[in-house]
Amino acid sequence: MPPIQSGAGAFSGLLLGGIICWVQQTFGIIGLQSDGSFVVNAYPVNMKLMDFVYVLLTVFAIGYAAVWYPVRQISKKHLNQKL
Repeated sequence: MPPIQSGAGAFSGLLLGGIICWVQQTFGIIGLQSDGSFVVNAYPVNMKLMDFVYVLLTVFAIGYAAVWYPVRQISKKHLNQKL
């Protein structure tokens, strides 16, 4: 299981990213600098649930991989010292 920090970072990042995307979709805060040649006035944003799921799974996979090897090495060393 990845450390709690990975989970907290993933969920807070997803929440903040979702809020920023919603604000851009709703209010168009970041506009396009043009002379009116674009169909839209602001950068378009499209949020999809699967994007959030992929990000969450990626963070957990990297967090698990980052913890697995060091814990395995420490466990081996600790077990060898007890024998």
